[in-house]
Amino acid sequence: MLIYRYRSNSELAMKELIYNELFFASAEECNDPYDGKDFLVFGKEIDKWKRLFETAWKDDENIIKNDLAEKMSQKMLEYTPLSFEQAILFCYSKEISSILNCDLNLASFLESKIKNLIEKYSPKKKYFASFSKNNASILMWSHYASMHHGFCLIYKSINGGLDQDPGWKRSSVRRKTKNGIAPTMKYSFPQKFIFEEIVYQEKTEQIDAFSCFTSYIYGNEIEDEKERLNFVYQKEKQYLEKHDSWKYEEEVRLLLPTPPASMYGEHFSYTQNERLLHYSPTQLVGIILGSRMERNQKDRICEICQERLDKIALSCKNSIVFDFVLFQAKLENDYRGISIEPKTIFSLGGTFYESDVRFIDSYKLWKDGWALVFRDKGCSKKKID
Repeated sequence: MLIYRYRSNSELAMKELIYNELFFASAEECNDPYDGKDFLVFGKEIDKWKRLFETAWKDDENIIKNDLAEKMSQKMLEYTPLSFEQAILFCYSKEISSILNCDLNLASFLESKIKNLIEKYSPKKKYFASFSKNNASILMWSHYASMHHGFCLIYKSINGGLDQDPGWKRSSVRRKTKNGIAPTMKYSFPQKFIFEEIVYQEKTEQIDAFSCFTSYIYGNEIEDEKERLNFVYQKEKQYLEKHDSWKYEEEVRLLLPTPPASMYGEHFSYTQNERLLHYSPTQLVGIILGSRMERNQKDRICEICQERLDKIALSCKNSIVFDFVLFQAKLENDYRGISIEPKTIFSLGGTFYESDVRFIDSYKLWKDGWALVFRDKGCSKKKID
């Protein structure tokens, strides 16, 4: 399967091509304000609120004896439903002060315990790299490829995903933690990132926010493995849903997993540098030049493409190598549309242009997914689905 990634006419985009870079954006950096948003809701379940307050104040015996958790859970009926964001910002100290008839310092201290607990179990931060199944969308060429002056990278999905560059692999990140399971925590990165298709729909299901907490607070111990996997799926699938108005993008995306905050004792965020990874160079199998791209930029990209194959030729042991095809996007004259025409094929056996007799056959093999597979004992041709 071929996957496409529209890029602007910028030096940052050129770095992606030259150095096989892949940056995972945070939800705040995405153009859809609902990207990565969790539709998790705290409802009017008194028992769950009570267990949440009891957990937050478990080290304060006098507070538990005063039945504050019971009284606060009753109070929360007046203010629910609440989103996670609203629950974190809610002024609990006002209600606590009223119930206990205490000073603001004690109320604020108890409030901080609640908010720390909610923040600890709040949804993990999301990081995405966006791609598309459509390489000829006029809108996307306009929005994401510098009004047709940019380019579109073509990736070959292998076993459903995109591998990290073996020679430039980020295997893990480390953090020193005050409240984590250990003083120093390590979180491993996957070797392969799986392409996930976006589902487009108008309505979004709300999920019980208490389900993010411990089984004691949620009040439901999930013992069956099938039930547990379905439970996780229902929460995770929201990250792969977008409104119908984005349907034209035909988006697929890679997700950068993040560890649960409970492991680290605090919310976990990657640095920008940690979110910059390098994809396997052999899985970039083509590029489409925008219809308005300048001649000097085209020449530069052709030079880069040739250099890519030269580097791959020097380090192709135990790898799968596809030909690399350069396409030209063309604005049609008789209708409002874009055609994509193959112009040059870069291969380990040479460079072929449209006029070459081997061009048509080589292009057909490329479209059908044929590649050279290098192993210790030699090289063979294989069709990669």
